[in-house]
Amino acid sequence: MAAGLGVKLGSIASVEESSSSSTPIPFYRNDVKTMEAESAPTTIQPGELEISARVTVVHHIK
Repeated sequence: MAAGLGVKLGSIASVEESSSSSTPIPFYRNDVKTMEAESAPTTIQPGELEISARVTVVHHIK
């Protein structure tokens, strides 16, 4: 795009990232004995996980 405009890119002015995934919410318990009694082995399921992110980079123009 810069070449099409007849300019060259200079140094990076800013970088911004955003993603569409949600942040996990921590769950805290005070009763460790109850938590240990209720816990079960963790099973790992094979498969795929799609993650998308958008990165915007702003450059200075020379």
